[in-house]
Amino acid sequence: AKVAAGEVEGRVDHLAAELEAVRAEEARGRRERAEKCDRAAALDRAETEARGRIESLEGRLAETLEAEEAARAALQGHLDRCAEVEGEVERLAAEERRLQGEREALQEELRGLEQQLSELRHQTAELRLRFQERYHTEPEAARDAAGPAEVELAEMERQIPELARKLERIGPVNLTAIEEHRELEERLAFLNRQRQDLEAAIEDIRQAIRRINRTSRERFLTTFEQIDRHFAELFTHLFEGGTAHLHLVDPDNPLESGIEITAQPPGKKNQTIGLLSGGEKALTTLALIFSTYRVRPAPFCLLDEVDAPLDDANVLRFNRLLRGLAETTQFPPSPTTR
Repeated sequence: AKVAAGEVEGRVDHLAAELEAVRAEEARGRRERAEKCDRAAALDRAETEARGRIESLEGRLAETLEAEEAARAALQGHLDRCAEVEGEVERLAAEERRLQGEREALQEELRGLEQQLSELRHQTAELRLRFQERYHTEPEAARDAAGPAEVELAEMERQIPELARKLERIGPVNLTAIEEHRELEERLAFLNRQRQDLEAAIEDIRQAIRRINRTSRERFLTTFEQIDRHFAELFTHLFEGGTAHLHLVDPDNPLESGIEITAQPPGKKNQTIGLLSGGEKALTTLALIFSTYRVRPAPFCLLDEVDAPLDDANVLRFNRLLRGLAETTQFPPSPTTR
């Protein structure tokens, strides 16, 4: 009976030990589940922060595009004004040509009038001389002393139709044409100066836009290539193999192009970041973040539980990477890890 009682006590102790082990295993499982939940929450926060940065960058890009659109609108306004000025200049040039033709016609008429006046003076002198030779007196004296019937009315009547025809050919004379032409020439010169100023301003704006676009494109592509190179190196370092790269969706228009991330962990095919597992996404994101720090180092970097979705092996790789980056950047501990 004593032996049986001892065996029972031994079995009880054994069962109690097994129960304690099961309870310990259950507690460890709960802790692991809690840790995984915490890591998932940390990954969600990191994803939220990344989305916030993306939205901020998209906002800045929208502001830049709005500023560029405003500059283009201003440039279009200048171009429209230039077109209006050019139209006005063409109209004034046509008006100038018309007035030039009128001036030449008036000058021709003036020369004809001067010639006719000279002929009339010559004819008057001849008539006066013939009158003096025939009547031995001045025409004015004869007119005062005698009536019109005593003068050679036939000769005068013969000349009247001819003189009337000459006056009709001359027509009305625009005495203000020369002054109007001078005012139009001054107006045309003023508009030409305005057009030259506008053309110079438009060309300056175009050159500035081309210079800004060229400089922005060169700087962006240089920085993009540097980040892509460091990203590939860090990805290979973290995954101990594989490759990853950044790609422009529209290479011909890099300043407005989207960016696509492709990654190929060891033993897997090349794919976009959205198809990676949680841990692979985290490591790829860290590689991208730290590649930007290599190009533009910052005095410090604050990370909050970014290692939550990583397993033990990847945590060790991440720690080695941090130690390498700590030479140029300080990584202060977060409040939750102090």
